[in-house]
This record gives sequence, structure tokens and C-alpha cells, in this order.
Amino acid sequence: MRNLTDFAILQEYERIKRLGDRLVEIGSKVNWEGFRAKLKAMFKNNTGRGGRPNLDVIVMLKSLFIQQLYSLSDEQLERELADRISFRVFLGTT
Repeated sequence: MRNLTDFAILQEYERIKRLGDRLVEIGSKVNWEGFRAKLKAMFKNNTGRGGRPNLDVIVMLKSLFIQQLYSLSDEQLERELADRISFRVFLGTT
């Protein structure tokens, strides 16, 4: 846990989870790490020349999964990932 804000968010998420969160069910049934090797082979990290480091490939895969599951545009996905606790917990970013 990174800070007090994350702690508070996770406490609130526990309440939400009890109401039902299908991402919890899906996330526990898929071996996301099994995709890591193939995904890493698809991307070349050029951070040695400067620039922002790539996001984790599993976070990107899960983001695309959420986008398809909820029929979100790129802009909607970005907004929802910043706003929805359940999405951030599913991604492992909170």
C-alpha cells in the first residue's frame, strides 16, 4: 500500500465488493501472468533513449479487457480508470 489515500480507497472498495463486482470473479479465474512473456515480446521499450517508461503489459491487457467488457472508447476508458475504484483494484494500480 502506497499511502493513506490508497488505504481509504481499499476500505471503500470492500463495501463495493460486497454489493457484487464481476471483475473480482473474472480476475480470480484468469491467469493474467501467463500472458506476460508473449506480451513483452510484442513491445520494445526505448526508455534507454529517454522518455516515459512503458506501463506494465498486464495492466495494459487488463485495461483493454475492461474497455471491451464495458464497451468504452479510449477517452471513456481513461476517465473510468481514473474514477472507478473497482477498475483500479482490478488493474492492481491501487
